[in-house]
Amino acid sequence: MSAELQMGVISAGGGSYRYVPTGQVDGAARLPYALTVLLENVLRCVADPDQRQRCAERIMAAARSGSAGDEVEFSPARVLFQDFTGVPAFVDFAEMREACARLGGDPEAINPQIPCDLVIDHSVIADVAGAPDALERNMRLEFERNAERYTFLKWAQSSFRNVSIVEPGLGICHQLNIERFAAGVMLSDAGEVVRDAAALSRAGRLDKAADARGRESTNAGVVATGAAVVGVEVASAPSDASAQAAASAGVGCDGTSDTLPLAYFDTLVGTDSHTPTANGLGVLGWGVGGIEAEAAALGQPITILVPKVVGVRLVGRLDPAASAMDVALYFAQMLRAEGVVGCFVECFGPGLAGLSATQRTCIANMTPEYGSTCTLFPVDERTLEFLRLTGRSDAQCQLVRAYAQAQGLWHDPAEPERSYARVIEVDLSSIEPSASGPSRPHDRFLLRDARERFRAVCAERGLDCSLRVDVSLPTGDERLAHGTIALAAITSCTTAADPRMMLAAGLAARNAVRAGLAPKPWVKCVFAPGSHAGTVMLQRAGLMEALQRIGFHPCGFGCMSCIGNSGPIAQPLQQVSDRIELASVLSGNRNFEGRISPDVSQNYLMQPAAVIAYALAGTMDFDVCEGVLGHAPDGSPVRMADIMPDGDELDRVYARFVTAEAYEQGRRETAGGAGNWEALEAPAGSLFAWDDASTYVRRPPYFEGMGAHPAGCDAVCEARALAKLGDFITTDHISPAGSIALGTPAARYLQERGVEVRDFNTLGSRRGNHEVMMRGTFANVKLANELVPGKRGGWSFDFCEGAVRPLFDVSERYRSEGVGMVVLAGCMYGSGSSRDWAAKGPKLLGVRAVLAKSFERIHRSNLVGMGIVPLQFLEGQGADELGLDGSERYTVRPIDFAAGLPSPREVAVRARRDDGGEVTFRATVRVDTPTEGRYLQHGGILPFVLRNLVEASR
Repeated sequence: MSAELQMGVISAGGGSYRYVPTGQVDGAARLPYALTVLLENVLRCVADPDQRQRCAERIMAAARSGSAGDEVEFSPARVLFQDFTGVPAFVDFAEMREACARLGGDPEAINPQIPCDLVIDHSVIADVAGAPDALERNMRLEFERNAERYTFLKWAQSSFRNVSIVEPGLGICHQLNIERFAAGVMLSDAGEVVRDAAALSRAGRLDKAADARGRESTNAGVVATGAAVVGVEVASAPSDASAQAAASAGVGCDGTSDTLPLAYFDTLVGTDSHTPTANGLGVLGWGVGGIEAEAAALGQPITILVPKVVGVRLVGRLDPAASAMDVALYFAQMLRAEGVVGCFVECFGPGLAGLSATQRTCIANMTPEYGSTCTLFPVDERTLEFLRLTGRSDAQCQLVRAYAQAQGLWHDPAEPERSYARVIEVDLSSIEPSASGPSRPHDRFLLRDARERFRAVCAERGLDCSLRVDVSLPTGDERLAHGTIALAAITSCTTAADPRMMLAAGLAARNAVRAGLAPKPWVKCVFAPGSHAGTVMLQRAGLMEALQRIGFHPCGFGCMSCIGNSGPIAQPLQQVSDRIELASVLSGNRNFEGRISPDVSQNYLMQPAAVIAYALAGTMDFDVCEGVLGHAPDGSPVRMADIMPDGDELDRVYARFVTAEAYEQGRRETAGGAGNWEALEAPAGSLFAWDDASTYVRRPPYFEGMGAHPAGCDAVCEARALAKLGDFITTDHISPAGSIALGTPAARYLQERGVEVRDFNTLGSRRGNHEVMMRGTFANVKLANELVPGKRGGWSFDFCEGAVRPLFDVSERYRSEGVGMVVLAGCMYGSGSSRDWAAKGPKLLGVRAVLAKSFERIHRSNLVGMGIVPLQFLEGQGADELGLDGSERYTVRPIDFAAGLPSPREVAVRARRDDGGEVTFRATVRVDTPTEGRYLQHGGILPFVLRNLVEASR
C-alpha cells in the first residue's frame, strides 16, 4: 500500500463519483467481503496517514492468518435507534449539552455528526387482539401512555441535527431499515449525506460533477478504463505540474475532482441486537449498546479487534416446504455449535442465488442468537431486485452495482474463494420445517418432532403431562394441561420482512377457513406486521380477510410479542399459570424465559404458517404434522398438510402481488395514530426543559460532579456480591423490558408519585427515567439469584442485616455504607438484546465489576462503556469451581489503564469469608482494546466523549 492515499472515479447511472479503492492495498481481492468493507472504512475515515496504514495492515494480517487481529477504528455511516434505546440516548445527549456548558464548552457541540434514524416501534402493546378495532385501540392506548416520551422525542428531532424520527404505527426499525433507509452505497456531497443518487440528479449536482470530470480528465491526466455499465478510474498522485493544473480546474491532489460526490459503503450500528438484518442487503452493520451508539453518533469511531471471518458456503436450493425462518433457526443451532461468538460470518456459493433478499435478511436477523457480530451477504442481482422493488431509483441501483463490482462486494460464484478462517458448507435442500424452544433460539428441532421435544422438556422439568386443570371461558368450561398455548403471535422483523412467509401464512389461514377451522378459544392471536407493505400485499392477494376470520387482526405495527409487549393473556389462563406451564408460539427471534409473557413458561419460535397451525391445535402436546386439527364440513379430517400452502401456488401469488406498487402503497399508508403524533406540542430550544414531576423523562446523573480531567477507575475493595447467577443470564434477566409487577421497588416508586397501576406501562417505556430503571435492574420475575435459593425475581441477601430483601434495597444499603458491589456469573453473561440499561442499571446500583466465565460481545462492551470492569475467570474456573458462594468480600488488585490496555492483564482477586478464610484466584481483565482502557480511565465512554468535545469546542 502506498503511503499516499489514492482516489478513484466511478461512473454509473449518468453520474460520476469519487471513491477510495480498496484495490490499492495488495491482496485486497482475496479479503472476505466483510473485511473489504472494513478496509474501505479505515482507508477513508482514519485521518492520520500512519494510523491509516497500520489499520489497513492489521486487517490484511488478520485475513492472512485466519485469526482475530489487532484494534482498528470503524466509523459507521449512520446509526439506527429504536425508541426503547433511543429515548435514553437522547436523554443523555440533552444532559451532555448541559454538562458541556458547565465545563465551559459549547452545548451545540453535542450534536449527531452522522445520520440517525429512530423508529418508534417498541412501545405498542397488544392490549387488544383478535378484534377488528385492535389496531386503533392499541394505538390510542400507546399515545395515552407515552405522550411524555413522544413529546421529548419531537423536541429532540427539532433540536438536534441529522436526526430523523419515524412516528408510531409505521413499522419495525429493521424492516423499515431494509425497505427505506439502507442505501447500499452512501454519497457525500458538499457536506450533505445523500442516500439515493437520483437526489443529486434532481438537484442538478450531477451535471456540475460531470462537467468537473471532463476538466479532470483533461487537466489531471486521468485515463478512463470503463466497462459497459461502469467506468472506473484509479488515480495515483500526480506530478507537481499536473497537481498545479488540477488545482486550477478544481481537482484534488489525488487527481480527482473535489466537486464530485464521494461514494462509500453504507454501514451502520444500531441499538438493537438484530441490526444485522441489513446484512442481507450487503450492508455491514451490527448491534451495539446505546452507550456506544451515542458515541458513534457524536463522531467517535468504534474500536474493534479485527474479527475472524467464517465463511458459509451455500449449496442446493430450499425445499418449497421450508422457509427462511427454518434456515435462520438452522443457522442458530449450527453456528452456535460451531462457536462463532465475536466472529464475522458471511455467506457465498452457488446456493446464494436461490435466496431472495428478504430471505437473506431473515437469516441475518438471527445473527445475535449464535453470537457472531454479523452475517453478511454480498451484493448480486437479487439485492438489486429488492432495491428496485422498494423504490430505490435506477440511478442508485446502477451505482450500487458499479460500486460493488469495483470494490469487490459483488458476488460472482465463479471467482476464487475468499480467504476465510474456516468454511462451513450448508446444503439448503436438506433443511426441513423446524421450531426452537422452549427458551433459547438455538435449541432447534424438526417440526415433525415437536411433540416429542415438548414431552422431553416436561420430563426434564418434572412435569406430569397427565395433569389437568379446569378453567371457565366465555365459550364454556375446558380442561387444560401443560403446554396449553396461551399466545400465538405472527410478529417480528425476522419473518414479517419476508413477503413469502407472510403470504404463506395468509394462504394457510384461507385454507383453514375453507375447512371450517378456528383457533382454540383460549389462544390469544396477535398479528403485528413489520410495515404496511406486508398488509398491502395480503389485502391485494385477498388473504387478509381469512387471517381476520381466524382471529389474526392487525393489532399494531411494532415488535409486540417478540419483545414481550404481548399484553394480558386470557384471565382464566393467568389464574392457572402457576399450576400448569403455558406455552406460546411466535414467528420471532427471541424466546428467552420470562420474555414473551410473565405468565408463559415455554416459548417456541417457528414460521408464521406454523404459528397458525398451532393456534388451531391449542397445545404443544400434539403431533402437529400428523395429528387431526379438526374436521371439514363434510366430516373429513384436516391435518397440517391440508392447510399449508402448495409451493407452486405460493410462487404464483408471490410473483403477482410482491410488486413495487405494493411497497409504494405501503410507504404511503399510515396507521390510525398519525394525527396523534402531529398533535403533540414539543418545547423549543437547544436545552431541554426538564420536568421534575415527570416519571418518564428525568435528567440522568452520569455527569454529576464530573471534572475536566479523569479521576481513574474505581477500586474494588472488600466489595459484596449483589447477585450470584448461573449460565446464559440474558440482558432480559438484568434489565427486563416488560411489565412492572406490583410490590416491586419500581412499582413503589411510581405509586409514591401518584401513578395508577393501570398507567405503569412497561420498564422498556420508562428507560428515560433512571430512578425506575435502577429499581427494575435484576428484577426479571424468572431471575434466579443463588444468594436467595428458592426465590425468583429481584431479590438478594443483605449481608449487613442477614436478611432477604429486594435487590434494589440491598444495593441502597451497601451504597449508604460505602460498600462496593460485584456480580458473579457463569457462561455467556449478558446474552440477548443489546440493552444499554443492562450496564447502566448495575452501574447506578453501585456495581464496580462483574466476574463471569464468559461474556456476550455487546454486553461486555456496554459494561466497559459504563465504567464497570468485566473480569473473566480463567479457563476451567468459576465461582462454583472455586468454592465461592457469594457471601465473601471481594478485593481486586489495582488495574492500571494509563497506557490503554490493562496492566496487569491477569489480575489477582481475593475473596475473604467472614470466618477469616479466603480464596485467591486470578481473572482476565476483559478490556480488549486500548480505547476501551481509556474509557475506563475516564469512568466510561460518555465522560470520555464529553471531555473531548468540550476541549474541541473551546
